[in-house]
Amino acid sequence: MKIKVAAISMKTEPGDIQKNLDCIRDWIAIGNKQHYNIICFPELCISGYLKDAARLNLIAHQQASVEIDLQEITSNSEALISVGLPELDSEGNLIIAQQLWLQGKKLGTHYKTRLSINEKKIFSEGNKTMVFDTPYGRVGMQLCYESHFPEIASQQADQLADFILMSFASPRETASEKMDRLMRYLPARAYDNSCFVVACNNQAIDSKGNRFPGVSMIIDPKGIVLEEWYGDNNQACVAECDTDEIRRIRNSRMGWFRKDQIQNNSS
Repeated sequence: MKIKVAAISMKTEPGDIQKNLDCIRDWIAIGNKQHYNIICFPELCISGYLKDAARLNLIAHQQASVEIDLQEITSNSEALISVGLPELDSEGNLIIAQQLWLQGKKLGTHYKTRLSINEKKIFSEGNKTMVFDTPYGRVGMQLCYESHFPEIASQQADQLADFILMSFASPRETASEKMDRLMRYLPARAYDNSCFVVACNNQAIDSKGNRFPGVSMIIDPKGIVLEEWYGDNNQACVAECDTDEIRRIRNSRMGWFRKDQIQNNSS
């Protein structure tokens, strides 16, 4: 099955929910015209990347109204949409979430399981690594710092993930430096786990003047970069992904490197 995938390195306005939702709406409208099947947006794209606990709490308490907007925004699209926002866990702690939407319905949520030193001052960690069934294949999600832990991608591969959507909010560096660094390890995540990796970074300037550069890429199960982009525009990186390639790898004798681990886990 051929899947048209878009990784959106969108510009976000920290704290401006409506402006960010409008930008997401505009990209989904473009996706409808261009027949995108999967659209991946950056980490915390709805709130913007903030480190102000008070502001984040206010935004997290608006989750219900934001999801009403997302229900409306995604209802007229056949694309699978991955978007990020802060939520409150069952104990009232802030947690970084990435939601998966399709035709006005929320299919699932990934909660960030690894936090940077500064994030730990504000957020709590999730404790599950999940993969979700969709019409376009099995989809896992990762958020920024999680991408540095190979075992997370391996856990998702063991759950037969076809796509891992990696949403970033990574500051500093120029766009080309950010691209060079991601290229040193993201192709390995795809190659080692025989899945497509889709990555995009949040574009913004935070209250301290830190710049988040625009970077996005789509990598096939052999670690080959199908499409890449970096720069300062509100930009989509788009590629056609053939999931039959994953089937061929999983049916081969030597190409599917995670097979033995999956068999060990099931025995």
